[in-house]
Amino acid sequence: MNKRSILKIFVIMLVLASAVFITFSKKYNTKGNIKKSFPNIIKDYNKINEISFENKLEKYSLIKKNNEWYLKNYYNYPVDKKKINSFFLNLYDSNFLDTKETDLKNYYKLGVSYPLHNEYEANRIKIFSINNNILYDFILGKSSSRKTDYNVNYFRNSNQKLVYLLKNDLNIPKKEFSWIDTDLFKIDRLRIKEVSIKDMISKSFLKIYRDSYGDNEYKFYDMPKGYKLINNYSVNSLAAVFEGLEILDAIPYVTDPSNRSLKVLKNIKASTFDGLLLNFQLIKIKNDIYVRVRVKSDIKTRKELNLDDRKKIIGIPSMKKFKEVEEEEINMKFGENWLYKFDEFSTEQFNKSVKNFIEKKSE
Repeated sequence: MNKRSILKIFVIMLVLASAVFITFSKKYNTKGNIKKSFPNIIKDYNKINEISFENKLEKYSLIKKNNEWYLKNYYNYPVDKKKINSFFLNLYDSNFLDTKETDLKNYYKLGVSYPLHNEYEANRIKIFSINNNILYDFILGKSSSRKTDYNVNYFRNSNQKLVYLLKNDLNIPKKEFSWIDTDLFKIDRLRIKEVSIKDMISKSFLKIYRDSYGDNEYKFYDMPKGYKLINNYSVNSLAAVFEGLEILDAIPYVTDPSNRSLKVLKNIKASTFDGLLLNFQLIKIKNDIYVRVRVKSDIKTRKELNLDDRKKIIGIPSMKKFKEVEEEEINMKFGENWLYKFDEFSTEQFNKSVKNFIEKKSE
C-alpha cells in the first residue's frame, strides 16, 4: 500500500471520527459527571417495606414482613431471596453516566414518559418506607443506542424533568410471579435413584430405577412377561423431567374433605441416592392440574457409590453431602402449604402410564 493510499484512509477515518463526535455532542451533555445513582439504598433498606412495579404487562407490588419479601397479589408467596438481594445490590452499583438533553415531547421515545406508552422495556418503580412514604420513584426506560459492554438505560425520576443515562445490571421481571424461586424443586437427573407413579383412578403402578449412582440407564420394575421397553430414552426422560420443572403458578393448599372439586389423579414418588424423598400428588381442580409437593430427607435411604465403582467410573460428580440434602429439605419445606402448576411438558410426563413405556415383543 503506497503513502497516498494510507493518507487517504487516514483522512476518511478522521472525518468519520469527527462526525461521530459531533453527533454524540449534540445528544449528550458529557461532563464526565459519573456518580452513584442510589448511594443511600443500602442504608435505607431497613426503612423499606414495599416496592411497586408498573410495566406494559402488569402492575404489582412486593411487600416486606419480618425482613422477608412476599408477592402481594399471590397470597404472600415468598420472593426468591437471591433475586431481591440482587435487585438492591444492582441499584446500589448503578451509576449515572450522563444527562440526555431532550424536550418533554420526546419522553415517550425514550420510554420515560408517564403514563407509560406501552413500551415493553419501560418500568416505573416506587419504593416505599414503613410509613408508606415514597423514598424512590423513577422510570427505567429504553436501552440507549450506545454500544457498550454493559446496560445503559434512559432514566428519569418521576418528579423531575432531567433524563439520565443509567449504567446498570438490573434485570426486572415483567410479571410478579417471576420473582419466586422457579428452580425450587429441580433435581439433577444423575441424583435420581427411582421414580414411581401410581394412578389413583385405574390403580395401575409403574416404577423405574437404577441400582447404583454410577449406572447410566434406568430399569423398568416388574416387566410383564412377553413385553419390552419401547426404548431406553422414554424411562430416562421420566427421571430427567425433575431437572426441568418450571413453576407457572401457585395457590394455597387448603385441607377441605368436603371439597369435591379436588380430585387426586396420581401419586408420584422420587428418591435420590443422596437421601432426598419427594412425593408429588397430581390434583385436578375443575379443569386445572396442580401438584402438591411433600419432601423429606432420610439418611437411611442414602446409597453411596462404593470405592471400587468410583475408581472405575471417571467424571461422575460427587454426591451431595447429607447436610446439603437436609438444607435442601428445609428450603423446599414451605412448599408443602401450596399447590403448584408446572409447565405443560412436565405435567404430561407425570401423567404417563405403563403403556407409554412398554410394548409386546415381536414373535
